[in-house]
Amino acid sequence: MTKLRLGVLGLGEGRSIISAALASDLWDLALLCDLNESLCRERAREFQFDRWTTSFDAMLADPTIDAIGIYTPDPLHATHVEQTLRAG
Repeated sequence: MTKLRLGVLGLGEGRSIISAALASDLWDLALLCDLNESLCRERAREFQFDRWTTSFDAMLADPTIDAIGIYTPDPLHATHVEQTLRAG
């Protein structure tokens, strides 16, 4: 079975899905994203995972990502889901 490649948007609340994806037989963690660069660096060190960006547009443009877990503040969910769907 081929693993799906997961991007994670929002690294505060998204912390739990990062560890779950790294331990999963179904998912490969592909890319982390948050506007806060210091939080990106912190999660990269914490999980020993060096693929991150502060640009949601860059994440959306990455053709290797199959799905994006959206862990941003609740008022932003609709916008981020719409952007993700439009990006395919």
